[in-house]
Amino acid sequence: WEVCFGQLFHLELLSGMLDAASARNLRAVCSSLCHIIDKIMISGWWLCVDRAVTIADLRFVRLPWTRVRSQLVPPPGLMHFFPPLTCLDLSFCEQLTSTGFSNLEPFLANLQELSLKGCRKLTDTCIMHVAPRLGFLMRVDFSDCIQLTDATMQYLACRCPLLTCITISNCKLMTDVSITCVAEYCPNVDYLDMASCEKMTDASISDLITNGVRFQHLNVTDCRRITSASIILVAHTCAQLRHLHISHCGKEELAGFDQTI
Repeated sequence: WEVCFGQLFHLELLSGMLDAASARNLRAVCSSLCHIIDKIMISGWWLCVDRAVTIADLRFVRLPWTRVRSQLVPPPGLMHFFPPLTCLDLSFCEQLTSTGFSNLEPFLANLQELSLKGCRKLTDTCIMHVAPRLGFLMRVDFSDCIQLTDATMQYLACRCPLLTCITISNCKLMTDVSITCVAEYCPNVDYLDMASCEKMTDASISDLITNGVRFQHLNVTDCRRITSASIILVAHTCAQLRHLHISHCGKEELAGFDQTI
């Protein structure tokens, strides 16, 4: 493998069925080239988790739209063979359970980016279990993780002070409590997407701005309890603001916005 692919840095596999023979070949590639490859993308594959985790050794792993078993059990000795992950994208692994994700804890010590978008079976318990390992985390996406509550953000924020990008869109169980914790412990946040978080109010935005957060990107689409007071506050304090999404916040909530900005 090294002779044939000595200059291979990125490996992308698109659609197919990962049978036993394919899994062995893929394992051989990863084993031979683990010191070279720094990114692997696997899209549209039907993966068994035990095989998927054999390549979860690389610094970037992306497994969107995969159908996986609920349990992830890293094979013995893997930690001695591969470096820890810096980016893990398990978007839309809809069968992934809290127990399965928690089993990845040993790989997460250097993690900087984490996407669990659409992992609807995950609960607060699993995030709280791995949070102590996530001290270097900078970007997190929990969008559409419908079982996550304020407990997740409360626990995560105080352990991840380097967070700059937070996406919690459609986490309908989260409230202002989540954002208050972010405001207190994560002053470097400049990207916040809380679209369709219907329980969020002006208090969230006020807490963030009061604690020194200055947005470059803010999405409060369909947050019907966010009013013009918040938007005006952001506009007056966030000089670096580049993207502001306020669709479907309701005309009455944003009354006077056009005249003020």
